[in-house]
Amino acid sequence: EWIQEVKHPVIVYEKEMPSARFNTPKNKAKEASSYLQFLTDHYDNLPEHVAFTHGSDTSWHHRGFLKNKLNMVKLPLDRSYKSLNRNRL
Repeated sequence: EWIQEVKHPVIVYEKEMPSARFNTPKNKAKEASSYLQFLTDHYDNLPEHVAFTHGSDTSWHHRGFLKNKLNMVKLPLDRSYKSLNRNRL
């Protein structure tokens, strides 16, 4: 799977597998439910940096591969927000 090629830690929330370690109770609100579930689950121990993304390496709204974009991010960031779209890293 493409996430194994990302050099940063990755957590995947499953929407169709209730027995998964990380999952959302119901498949509602598209990706927003997974983002909110992550924030709720890790509220007391949030990492310094988080990238919320779709589960696919490619998408209609960004060029290239998401794994390459994530691997190009250099931490620590020089600002509080960094877009992964439009090849602006």
